[in-house]
Amino acid sequence: MKALLHWLTIAMLASALLTACAEDSDDTTTTTGTDATDTADATDTADETDATDATDTADETDAADATDTADETDAADETDATDGTDATDAADLKTIAEVATENGSFNTLLALLTKAELAATFADAAAGPFTVFAPTDDAFAAAEISADDFNTEEEIAALKNVLLYHVVGAKVLSTDLSDGLTALTLLGGAQVTVGITEEGVTIDNASVALPDVPASNGVIHVIDDVLTPPGNVVDVATANGSFGTLLSLVVKAGLADTVGGGENLTILAPTDDAFAAANISADNFNTAEEIETLTAVLFNHVIAGITLSTDLTDGMILTTLGGGELTVEISDAGVTIGGATVVVPDVGSSNAVVHAIDDVLMPATPEPAEGDGDQG
Repeated sequence: MKALLHWLTIAMLASALLTACAEDSDDTTTTTGTDATDTADATDTADETDATDATDTADETDAADATDTADETDAADETDATDGTDATDAADLKTIAEVATENGSFNTLLALLTKAELAATFADAAAGPFTVFAPTDDAFAAAEISADDFNTEEEIAALKNVLLYHVVGAKVLSTDLSDGLTALTLLGGAQVTVGITEEGVTIDNASVALPDVPASNGVIHVIDDVLTPPGNVVDVATANGSFGTLLSLVVKAGLADTVGGGENLTILAPTDDAFAAANISADNFNTAEEIETLTAVLFNHVIAGITLSTDLTDGMILTTLGGGELTVEISDAGVTIGGATVVVPDVGSSNAVVHAIDDVLMPATPEPAEGDGDQG
């Protein structure tokens, strides 16, 4: 019996020992399996992260490359487009005469230019640049003007004056205009005046219907009326009313036709008050010698060429038709020429520009030559 109990005890201990070993083995297996799973999960997560990062990087790189390529393409396209536009514009621009012909609204203007022998000037691509204020056919019809109205030499000369008054010898775009601006035309010293209001832009009495029509030798501004040019300098001085004495002196010296018919003159015109202050009138000059003196005085007020106030500079020397030299002085007080103050500058006419002055410019008295006055 004791032996049997001994073996049973041993068997129970062995069984317990085996069970304990088996449980330890199961725990180890479970732990190992969990660790493997965790390792696999971590690996998968890492792989997925790497893949995602790689994909993102690739996407970003592709996007950057695509953007760069697009930018380069756009830049190239813009360059090509700009170059193409410039080249096309340069190639497509026609002369003022060609533009007017193709437009179809300037037949009267073209006929008048031909009659005045000016058409070739505006058909020349190398000429200019010009700014043409172009009345339409309707504008000329309203003014009852046609090429048939000009046949004699005098009539054609008058027509030429009208046409030249519609042209500025420079390219002036609408963006260059300002209210009150004056622009010297090709007609002597005559200037057009720009008006700008809420209603639009005017050139003298005409409204600009269409600005900035480009041409290879200038620009066209379409206007709805025909511009009326001023008369010659004698006409303008007469109409002004402040130069009665000057005009009477010009007539007394026999220079009315010379002054009125001269081309491109600058006249420094003393007012009636200036002559009164100097005690000078036409009654002072009667003999041949006196008339000669008067002529010298008048020529000392005339300069060849058109010199606007904007052309003057301080210290500038102006040479008169009489050979005298007049110094320009410009200060805060104003402008003087030969000591006389300019009171009204830039009065335009068809053949001259007038600067009204407040004093009479007497010519310098020549110094006697050596020996003059010596008695033998």
